[in-house]
Amino acid sequence: MLMENRHKGNRAALEHCGAKLVKEVARNEGELIRIWFMPGTVSLDALPPRSVALDGVVRGPQQGSDSKWSFDHHDGCLRLATLATCEQVYLATRLGNGAFWNGRDIIINDFDGDVVTSLWLIVNSDNRKLIESAGVRSLVRGVGAIDAHGPIGISLLDALERKLGMKLHNRADELLGRPNDNLRSSLRKEPSLGMKQVDGIFEHIKDILNNTDDTTSVRLEKAPVEASATHLAHGHTFVLGESEGDGFDTLYDVGVSGGVVYKKVEGGGYNYTIARKSDLVEEFPVQTILRALNAKEEGWGGGSSIGGSPMIESGSRLSPEEVWKVVVAAVEGLDDF
Repeated sequence: MLMENRHKGNRAALEHCGAKLVKEVARNEGELIRIWFMPGTVSLDALPPRSVALDGVVRGPQQGSDSKWSFDHHDGCLRLATLATCEQVYLATRLGNGAFWNGRDIIINDFDGDVVTSLWLIVNSDNRKLIESAGVRSLVRGVGAIDAHGPIGISLLDALERKLGMKLHNRADELLGRPNDNLRSSLRKEPSLGMKQVDGIFEHIKDILNNTDDTTSVRLEKAPVEASATHLAHGHTFVLGESEGDGFDTLYDVGVSGGVVYKKVEGGGYNYTIARKSDLVEEFPVQTILRALNAKEEGWGGGSSIGGSPMIESGSRLSPEEVWKVVVAAVEGLDDF
Protein backbone atom coordinates (compact mmCIF):
# COMPACT_ATOMS: atom_id res chain seq x y z
CA MET A 1 0.00 0.00 0.00
CA LEU A 2 2.82 2.40 0.84
CA MET A 3 4.42 1.70 -2.53
CA GLU A 4 1.12 2.24 -4.35
CA ASN A 5 0.54 5.53 -2.52
CA ARG A 6 4.05 6.71 -3.37
CA HIS A 7 3.51 5.90 -7.06
CA LYS A 8 0.22 7.83 -7.02
CA GLY A 9 1.81 10.79 -5.26
CA ASN A 10 4.73 10.88 -7.66
CA ARG A 11 2.40 10.62 -10.66
CA ALA A 12 0.38 13.61 -9.46
CA ALA A 13 3.53 15.66 -8.80
CA LEU A 14 5.07 14.89 -12.20
CA GLU A 15 1.85 15.51 -14.10
CA HIS A 16 1.60 18.83 -12.30
CA CYS A 17 5.04 19.67 -13.73
CA GLY A 18 3.77 18.89 -17.23
CA ALA A 19 5.32 15.43 -17.55
CA LYS A 20 3.76 12.66 -19.64
CA LEU A 21 4.17 8.98 -18.79
CA VAL A 22 5.63 7.18 -21.84
CA LYS A 23 6.69 3.76 -20.50
CA GLU A 24 6.42 1.48 -17.48
CA VAL A 25 8.77 -1.41 -16.76
CA ALA A 26 7.74 -4.04 -14.18
CA ARG A 27 10.21 -5.17 -11.55
CA ASN A 28 10.03 -7.75 -8.77
CA GLU A 29 7.61 -7.36 -5.85
CA GLY A 30 5.39 -4.94 -7.72
CA GLU A 31 8.04 -2.29 -8.20
CA LEU A 32 7.88 -0.23 -11.39
CA ILE A 33 10.32 1.86 -13.32
CA ARG A 34 8.37 4.68 -14.94
CA ILE A 35 9.73 6.82 -17.76
CA TRP A 36 8.35 10.32 -18.21
CA PHE A 37 8.83 13.00 -20.84
CA MET A 38 8.88 16.56 -19.50
CA PRO A 39 9.60 19.47 -21.87
CA GLY A 40 12.04 22.08 -20.66
CA THR A 41 13.95 22.07 -17.38
CA VAL A 42 13.06 21.89 -13.70
CA SER A 43 14.84 22.13 -10.35
CA LEU A 44 15.71 18.90 -8.57
CA ASP A 45 13.76 20.10 -5.52
CA ALA A 46 10.57 20.29 -7.62
CA LEU A 47 10.68 16.56 -8.43
CA PRO A 48 9.10 13.90 -6.19
CA PRO A 49 11.11 11.33 -4.17
CA ARG A 50 13.12 8.68 -6.03
CA SER A 51 13.17 10.72 -9.24
CA VAL A 52 16.12 10.57 -11.63
CA ALA A 53 16.45 13.40 -14.16
CA LEU A 54 18.49 12.59 -17.27
CA ASP A 55 20.58 14.72 -19.62
CA GLY A 56 19.50 18.29 -18.90
CA VAL A 57 16.05 17.95 -17.31
CA VAL A 58 17.79 19.30 -14.21
CA ARG A 59 20.79 21.42 -15.06
CA GLY A 60 23.99 19.93 -13.77
CA PRO A 61 24.87 16.64 -12.01
CA GLN A 62 23.29 16.64 -8.57
CA GLN A 63 22.27 14.44 -5.66
CA GLY A 64 19.28 15.67 -3.68
CA SER A 65 17.27 14.63 -0.67
CA ASP A 66 14.70 11.78 -0.81
CA SER A 67 16.94 9.77 -3.16
CA LYS A 68 16.67 12.24 -6.04
CA TRP A 69 19.41 12.40 -8.67
CA SER A 70 20.33 14.37 -11.76
CA PHE A 71 22.62 12.67 -14.27
CA ASP A 72 23.61 15.57 -16.51
CA HIS A 73 26.83 16.80 -18.12
CA HIS A 74 25.89 20.19 -19.55
CA ASP A 75 25.82 22.80 -16.78
CA GLY A 76 27.42 23.23 -13.40
CA CYS A 77 30.30 20.92 -14.22
CA LEU A 78 33.67 20.74 -15.91
CA ARG A 79 32.66 19.16 -19.20
CA LEU A 80 36.20 17.97 -19.89
CA ALA A 81 36.05 15.77 -16.80
CA THR A 82 32.31 14.94 -16.61
CA LEU A 83 30.92 11.74 -18.09
CA ALA A 84 28.02 11.74 -20.53
CA THR A 85 24.65 10.78 -19.07
CA CYS A 86 24.76 7.19 -20.35
CA GLU A 87 28.15 6.66 -18.68
CA GLN A 88 26.79 8.03 -15.39
CA VAL A 89 23.79 5.71 -15.71
CA TYR A 90 26.11 2.79 -16.45
CA LEU A 91 28.09 3.45 -13.27
CA ALA A 92 24.90 3.78 -11.22
CA THR A 93 23.72 0.45 -12.63
CA ARG A 94 26.99 -1.34 -11.94
CA LEU A 95 27.64 0.19 -8.52
CA GLY A 96 23.99 -0.02 -7.45
CA ASN A 97 23.64 -3.65 -8.58
CA GLY A 98 20.72 -2.75 -10.85
CA ALA A 99 18.37 -2.50 -7.87
CA PHE A 100 19.10 1.23 -7.73
CA TRP A 101 16.50 1.74 -10.47
CA ASN A 102 13.62 -0.14 -8.85
CA GLY A 103 10.67 2.10 -8.06
CA ARG A 104 12.23 5.07 -9.83
CA ASP A 105 10.61 7.78 -11.91
CA ILE A 106 12.96 8.56 -14.82
CA ILE A 107 12.47 11.94 -16.48
CA ILE A 108 13.76 12.93 -19.94
CA ASN A 109 13.20 16.05 -22.04
CA ASP A 110 14.60 15.00 -25.41
CA PHE A 111 15.40 11.99 -27.57
CA ASP A 112 18.99 11.36 -28.67
CA GLY A 113 21.64 8.66 -28.61
CA ASP A 114 22.80 9.47 -25.08
CA VAL A 115 19.24 9.32 -23.70
CA VAL A 116 18.38 6.14 -25.64
CA THR A 117 21.47 4.35 -24.33
CA SER A 118 20.69 5.52 -20.79
CA LEU A 119 17.11 4.23 -20.99
CA TRP A 120 18.26 0.91 -22.47
CA LEU A 121 20.65 0.43 -19.54
CA ILE A 122 17.89 1.23 -17.04
CA VAL A 123 15.34 -1.08 -18.69
CA ASN A 124 17.91 -3.91 -18.73
CA SER A 125 19.45 -3.11 -15.34
CA ASP A 126 18.26 -6.42 -13.83
CA ASN A 127 20.29 -8.41 -16.39
CA ARG A 128 23.65 -8.37 -14.63
CA LYS A 129 25.42 -10.61 -17.15
CA LEU A 130 24.40 -8.34 -20.04
CA ILE A 131 25.25 -5.08 -18.28
CA GLU A 132 28.68 -6.34 -17.24
CA SER A 133 29.56 -7.62 -20.73
CA ALA A 134 32.48 -6.16 -22.64
CA GLY A 135 30.21 -5.24 -25.55
CA VAL A 136 27.93 -3.07 -23.39
CA ARG A 137 30.95 -1.42 -21.80
CA SER A 138 32.31 -0.54 -25.26
CA LEU A 139 28.90 0.66 -26.48
CA VAL A 140 28.46 2.99 -23.51
CA ARG A 141 31.98 4.35 -23.82
CA GLY A 142 31.51 4.96 -27.54
CA VAL A 143 28.14 6.67 -27.26
CA GLY A 144 29.27 8.72 -24.27
CA ALA A 145 32.50 10.07 -25.75
CA ILE A 146 30.82 11.08 -29.01
CA ASP A 147 27.92 12.74 -27.18
CA ALA A 148 30.05 14.55 -24.62
CA HIS A 149 32.85 15.73 -26.90
CA GLY A 150 31.31 15.73 -30.37
CA PRO A 151 33.30 14.65 -33.43
CA ILE A 152 36.62 14.99 -31.64
CA GLY A 153 35.41 12.35 -29.17
CA ILE A 154 35.71 9.70 -31.88
CA SER A 155 39.50 10.06 -31.78
CA LEU A 156 39.48 9.06 -28.09
CA LEU A 157 37.96 5.63 -28.77
CA ASP A 158 39.33 2.25 -29.71
CA ALA A 159 38.03 0.50 -32.83
CA LEU A 160 35.15 -1.36 -31.17
CA GLU A 161 34.03 1.61 -29.07
CA ARG A 162 34.08 3.81 -32.17
CA LYS A 163 32.10 1.32 -34.22
CA LEU A 164 29.39 0.65 -31.63
CA GLY A 165 29.05 4.30 -30.64
CA MET A 166 28.73 5.50 -34.22
CA LYS A 167 26.23 2.77 -35.10
CA LEU A 168 24.02 3.79 -32.20
CA HIS A 169 24.26 7.51 -32.94
CA ASN A 170 23.59 6.95 -36.64
CA ARG A 171 20.44 4.93 -35.91
CA ALA A 172 19.28 7.49 -33.33
CA ASP A 173 19.70 10.32 -35.85
CA GLU A 174 17.78 8.26 -38.42
CA LEU A 175 14.80 7.42 -36.18
CA LEU A 176 14.77 10.41 -33.83
CA GLY A 177 16.15 13.19 -36.00
CA ARG A 178 18.95 15.61 -35.23
CA PRO A 179 18.56 18.47 -32.73
CA ASN A 180 16.02 21.10 -33.82
CA ASP A 181 15.00 19.39 -37.07
CA ASN A 182 11.34 18.73 -37.87
CA LEU A 183 11.35 15.06 -36.87
CA ARG A 184 12.88 15.72 -33.45
CA SER A 185 10.47 18.62 -32.87
CA SER A 186 7.47 16.46 -33.76
CA LEU A 187 8.58 13.72 -31.36
CA ARG A 188 8.90 16.22 -28.53
CA LYS A 189 5.28 17.22 -29.16
CA GLU A 190 4.17 13.56 -29.23
CA PRO A 191 6.57 11.87 -26.80
CA SER A 192 4.66 8.57 -26.90
CA LEU A 193 5.68 8.32 -30.56
CA GLY A 194 9.23 9.19 -29.59
CA MET A 195 9.25 6.35 -27.07
CA LYS A 196 8.08 3.93 -29.77
CA GLN A 197 11.07 4.98 -31.85
CA VAL A 198 13.29 4.46 -28.82
CA ASP A 199 11.90 0.92 -28.43
CA GLY A 200 12.90 0.29 -32.05
CA ILE A 201 16.45 1.41 -31.29
CA PHE A 202 16.48 -0.97 -28.30
CA GLU A 203 16.09 -3.81 -30.82
CA HIS A 204 18.93 -2.34 -32.86
CA ILE A 205 21.17 -2.39 -29.78
CA LYS A 206 20.61 -6.14 -29.54
CA ASP A 207 21.74 -6.52 -33.14
CA ILE A 208 24.90 -4.48 -32.81
CA LEU A 209 25.88 -6.23 -29.57
CA ASN A 210 25.43 -9.58 -31.29
CA ASN A 211 27.84 -8.52 -34.03
CA THR A 212 30.78 -7.11 -32.11
CA ASP A 213 33.13 -9.41 -34.04
CA ASP A 214 32.10 -7.84 -37.36
CA THR A 215 35.09 -5.77 -38.46
CA THR A 216 33.22 -3.82 -41.14
CA SER A 217 34.00 -0.15 -40.64
CA VAL A 218 31.30 2.43 -40.03
CA ARG A 219 31.69 5.45 -42.22
CA LEU A 220 31.36 8.88 -40.69
CA GLU A 221 29.64 11.20 -43.12
CA LYS A 222 31.21 14.60 -42.64
CA ALA A 223 28.95 17.50 -43.46
CA PRO A 224 30.44 20.22 -45.65
CA VAL A 225 30.72 23.70 -44.15
CA GLU A 226 30.51 26.92 -46.12
CA ALA A 227 32.65 29.33 -44.13
CA SER A 228 31.65 32.98 -44.24
CA ALA A 229 34.02 34.45 -41.64
CA THR A 230 37.31 33.53 -39.98
CA HIS A 231 38.98 35.00 -36.92
CA LEU A 232 42.61 34.29 -35.99
CA ALA A 233 43.50 34.83 -32.35
CA HIS A 234 45.90 33.45 -29.74
CA GLY A 235 47.27 30.87 -32.19
CA HIS A 236 43.82 29.49 -32.96
CA THR A 237 41.50 29.69 -35.96
CA PHE A 238 37.80 30.25 -35.27
CA VAL A 239 35.18 30.02 -38.01
CA LEU A 240 31.60 31.03 -38.75
CA GLY A 241 30.03 28.63 -41.22
CA GLU A 242 26.77 27.25 -42.58
CA SER A 243 26.13 23.51 -42.71
CA GLU A 244 23.18 21.15 -42.97
CA GLY A 245 24.90 18.72 -40.62
CA ASP A 246 27.06 18.90 -37.51
CA GLY A 247 29.89 20.56 -39.38
CA PHE A 248 32.39 20.64 -36.54
CA ASP A 249 33.99 17.33 -37.51
CA THR A 250 34.88 18.94 -40.84
CA LEU A 251 36.24 22.07 -39.16
CA TYR A 252 38.31 20.18 -36.58
CA ASP A 253 39.83 18.05 -39.35
CA VAL A 254 41.37 21.15 -40.95
CA GLY A 255 42.74 22.58 -37.72
CA VAL A 256 39.91 24.89 -36.64
CA SER A 257 39.69 25.15 -32.84
CA GLY A 258 36.12 26.38 -32.50
CA GLY A 259 33.42 28.57 -33.90
CA VAL A 260 29.79 28.83 -34.93
CA VAL A 261 27.91 26.50 -37.27
CA TYR A 262 24.39 27.42 -38.30
CA LYS A 263 21.59 26.50 -40.66
CA LYS A 264 18.48 28.36 -41.74
CA VAL A 265 15.12 26.93 -40.67
CA GLU A 266 11.59 27.31 -41.88
CA GLY A 267 10.14 30.62 -40.80
CA GLY A 268 13.31 32.57 -41.43
CA GLY A 269 15.25 31.90 -38.23
CA TYR A 270 18.51 30.06 -37.61
CA ASN A 271 19.72 27.14 -35.53
CA TYR A 272 23.19 27.81 -34.11
CA THR A 273 25.78 25.61 -32.45
CA ILE A 274 28.66 27.29 -30.61
CA ALA A 275 31.53 24.92 -29.86
CA ARG A 276 35.23 24.52 -29.20
CA LYS A 277 37.36 21.44 -29.62
CA SER A 278 37.57 20.99 -25.85
CA ASP A 279 37.72 23.01 -22.63
CA LEU A 280 41.47 23.25 -23.22
CA VAL A 281 40.76 25.85 -25.94
CA GLU A 282 40.37 28.47 -23.22
CA GLU A 283 40.66 31.35 -25.69
CA PHE A 284 37.17 30.56 -27.07
CA PRO A 285 34.95 31.30 -24.03
CA VAL A 286 31.77 29.37 -24.85
CA GLN A 287 29.97 30.27 -21.63
CA THR A 288 30.75 33.99 -22.00
CA ILE A 289 29.46 33.88 -25.57
CA LEU A 290 26.26 32.07 -24.58
CA ARG A 291 25.55 34.50 -21.73
CA ALA A 292 26.00 37.47 -24.05
CA LEU A 293 23.70 35.95 -26.66
CA ASN A 294 21.15 35.03 -24.02
CA ALA A 295 21.07 38.68 -22.97
CA LYS A 296 20.06 39.55 -26.52
CA GLU A 297 17.62 36.64 -26.92
CA GLU A 298 16.40 34.40 -24.14
CA GLY A 299 16.96 30.67 -24.53
CA TRP A 300 20.64 30.38 -25.45
CA GLY A 301 22.49 27.89 -23.30
CA GLY A 302 24.74 24.87 -23.04
CA GLY A 303 27.87 23.57 -21.39
CA SER A 304 31.46 24.63 -21.14
CA SER A 305 32.49 23.40 -24.58
CA ILE A 306 29.27 23.39 -26.64
CA GLY A 307 25.93 25.16 -26.64
CA GLY A 308 23.51 26.85 -28.92
CA SER A 309 20.41 28.81 -29.76
CA PRO A 310 16.93 28.36 -28.28
CA MET A 311 15.48 24.91 -29.00
CA ILE A 312 12.38 26.15 -30.80
CA GLU A 313 11.07 25.37 -34.28
CA SER A 314 11.30 28.97 -35.46
CA GLY A 315 14.98 29.16 -34.55
CA SER A 316 16.89 32.23 -33.41
CA ARG A 317 15.98 35.66 -34.70
CA LEU A 318 19.63 36.77 -34.50
CA SER A 319 21.48 36.93 -37.81
CA PRO A 320 24.83 35.14 -38.33
CA GLU A 321 26.53 38.54 -38.45
CA GLU A 322 25.07 39.51 -35.07
CA VAL A 323 26.14 36.23 -33.50
CA TRP A 324 29.64 36.44 -34.96
CA LYS A 325 30.09 39.98 -33.65
CA VAL A 326 29.44 38.67 -30.13
CA VAL A 327 31.88 35.79 -30.66
CA VAL A 328 34.72 38.01 -31.87
CA ALA A 329 34.17 40.47 -29.01
CA ALA A 330 34.28 37.64 -26.46
CA VAL A 331 37.43 36.13 -27.98
CA GLU A 332 39.15 39.52 -27.91
CA GLY A 333 38.03 40.18 -24.33
CA LEU A 334 35.96 43.21 -25.25
CA ASP A 335 32.98 44.44 -23.24
CA ASP A 336 31.04 45.65 -26.27
CA PHE A 337 28.75 42.79 -27.25
